Amino acid sequence: EERTAVTFATTDSGAAKVLEEDAACRAAGLPVEAADCAELPFPVQAGVRLDGQAQMDPLVVARALADDVREHGGQIYEGVRVRGVGHRLSRQVVDTDAGKVHADSVVIATGTPFLDRGGFFARVHAQRSYAAAFTVDGPIPQDMYLGADDPSVSLRTAPRPGHDGEQLLLVGGFGHEVGRVESEQAHVNDMLRWAERTFPTARLVARWSAQ
Repeated sequence: EERTAVTFATTDSGAAKVLEEDAACRAAGLPVEAADCAELPFPVQAGVRLDGQAQMDPLVVARALADDVREHGGQIYEGVRVRGVGHRLSRQVVDTDAGKVHADSVVIATGTPFLDRGGFFARVHAQRSYAAAFTVDGPIPQDMYLGADDPSVSLRTAPRPGHDGEQLLLVGGFGHEVGRVESEQAHVNDMLRWAERTFPTARLVARWSAQ
């Protein structure tokens, strides 16, 4: 879906970040504009918008990519753990739970490199964030909103499966560095309270987390 992406702030510190983003975007030649965020049910101090951005369902994208791989003769194996990559006679050898795979080249396309090279395991800081889907009586914001305040919050929409034309409000954010908080549940509760306070008719449909 093509939507407008909006970064907004309700605090002085967040507004400063929005102004920095606006300046950086203009320096890069992006056609950003000031945003009044009129469809949000609360006042904002600053906002910047960029039209023509993409709101995507990652599962739809993943399925399309998998289909494209198979159409080009590729094979996909799930549930097989790669334990390492080595060399033998100028070829790559991939060590997996199901045996060894030989290849001319190997691409590691993981979020974090799993090979013990470069010390990435010591330099990567894992982050955890939360999201929830709600039904809301009446209209919901249609642009893609990302808060510059702390904690950050994001707003999206998604079609509700099995309910013709109905949209869900997705609320996300309230993240933190993994292992650095006393209670993950407290962050979830803060997010749910924010959503229910901001959208009084919001009714929880599903919630999840990402790390």
